[in-house]
Amino acid sequence: MGEEDWRIQVSGAPSLDSIGMADLISPGEVSSAFGIDPKSPSLLLTYHPVTLEAKDTEYHITNLLDALGKLGVQCLFTYPNADTNARIIIKRIEEYCQTHPLSRVVKTTGQYGYYSLMKTVSAMVGNSSSGIIEAASFELPVVNIGNRQKGRIQTRNVINCGYQQDEISEAIRKALEPTFKAGLRGLVNPYGDGHAAERIAARLTEVQLNDELLHKRFTDLTSA
Repeated sequence: MGEEDWRIQVSGAPSLDSIGMADLISPGEVSSAFGIDPKSPSLLLTYHPVTLEAKDTEYHITNLLDALGKLGVQCLFTYPNADTNARIIIKRIEEYCQTHPLSRVVKTTGQYGYYSLMKTVSAMVGNSSSGIIEAASFELPVVNIGNRQKGRIQTRNVINCGYQQDEISEAIRKALEPTFKAGLRGLVNPYGDGHAAERIAARLTEVQLNDELLHKRFTDLTSA
């Protein structure tokens, strides 16, 4: 790339460091804490509003819930983030859980509780970045709905689908297939190996900390 030998320093996602250090709770403790039976198929659902598609939030969550209702699988919903129309999602999933005994919703699981759930459940469904970044470390099947995570690097544990009810249903059925889960053994997470902090700290010891860091620099990769 030229005489200056520009290099991209890749550390990995720091969030993966937490997984390696976490004292995750057992499937039995997950069952007691969140009401999930680890012996039966289960889904962890985290669905956030899509900023550029806010007007379609009601339509999106309705299709997701209708698909889940026909599958009859136990579900644990977590609250969405605080983006526009999050209240619509909260209202709909709380109403859904009131009429579907196999489903429940929690406002927060805590970081290690969330990781413990990812280690225990059969699959994850929604549009959260955790399905793209962290789930691969658990070899967890993920159904990624819509455009919110579009453009991010993904591994073979991720099944992408659109917003239509039949698309969501088909993707979830695929994620729950034992053969699909078996195909994820040995999956390597492209976002890191849990040692990002070490790499970041090592790199910082090599960098001269001065005002030059405050000025933006651009490299024309097309001419390199």
